[in-house]
Amino acid sequence: MERKVAGRPRDVALLAEMEAEHALLDPRLTAVDAALKDRSAELPALVRSLASTLDEHLAHEEESALPLIREVLTPADWGAFTGRIRKTQGVRGAALFVPWIVDGAPPADRARFLGALPPPVRVLNKLFWEAGYRRRGLWVA
Repeated sequence: MERKVAGRPRDVALLAEMEAEHALLDPRLTAVDAALKDRSAELPALVRSLASTLDEHLAHEEESALPLIREVLTPADWGAFTGRIRKTQGVRGAALFVPWIVDGAPPADRARFLGALPPPVRVLNKLFWEAGYRRRGLWVA
């Protein structure tokens, strides 16, 4: 993506901001994981810090980065991206990613996303993945 925005200082700066925000998230995630393992009394404060940082990042990403991505990435770029994701995450990754993406999405958005997937993926999601995702209870308040 950096090549696509070269010569566009504002967009280059935005990508640098996104990278810096991602760098803030990793140590917070690690700290929460460690606090969970150790049953640390600091866990609530660490989770609040992670949630705050993540909320700010996601808002920034949705407001600024996603429009840029939509502007500069071509269908071929998206194809290359999804191919890399498929190779690195495989079916196990898709089994969590697909139901997570559609969790809580408005029906039209859900249908559009699922409609773009190959039929076998839609079937797997409907028959197995969504139920498994719900059983995990990842986002229960």
